[in-house]
Amino acid sequence: MRKKNNVVAYFFLFPALIMFALFFIYPNLEVIYLSLFKWAGISPKKTFIGFYNFQVLFSDLDFLKAVFNTLMIAFQSMVVQVPMALILAILLNKKMKGNGTFSTIVFLPMVISLVAVGIIWRWLYDPEYGAINLILGKIGLQGLQHAWLGDVNTAFLSVLATINWVYIGFYTVIFMSALKGISPEIFEAAKVDGFNEFQTTLRIRIPMLKETIGVMFIMCISGSFKSFD
Repeated sequence: MRKKNNVVAYFFLFPALIMFALFFIYPNLEVIYLSLFKWAGISPKKTFIGFYNFQVLFSDLDFLKAVFNTLMIAFQSMVVQVPMALILAILLNKKMKGNGTFSTIVFLPMVISLVAVGIIWRWLYDPEYGAINLILGKIGLQGLQHAWLGDVNTAFLSVLATINWVYIGFYTVIFMSALKGISPEIFEAAKVDGFNEFQTTLRIRIPMLKETIGVMFIMCISGSFKSFD
């Protein structure tokens, strides 16, 4: 019976596997193959040059800088977005007045168009009319006013702040769903044993959310690598 079920399962999977092979595996193998040639793209003539294209690529400082920035985005996504999302999820998972509204506000950046996000943060960072510099001026911190996107020392950090604002809400919602799957009796038992909030998080929440956290890390890395484009 089990063998018959496996055959049925493979039968339904087969069309998807064919599509995956045609539109993902084959194109990637073709790209690797073509990278070993000097080719104009439309000419029938191809000259084999081995790994020369890769030598040129990895000697390009702009490419190496782009790779470094991509790795930095991935790293900070894991150490900033995931912990912040977990903290927010724990707070929002408590029964407090206004949590529903705050949850909507936290998730809102994820449903906003990236074009709109760019416009919003470009206005916030504007050196003359941006909200950040205006607020700093109002509270007497004119020395901190800055051309945030126009300075090489702050441009990358400003972009990271925008990325975090967009994705933290998304990860928060996932953590909230995972937390609801933990039995309340476990937290009640921890409270009886004298666990404080930090101990409960460290010894109960995080171990029981390790699979979710692993998925989050994978999503952070894959999402960050897309920024290389």
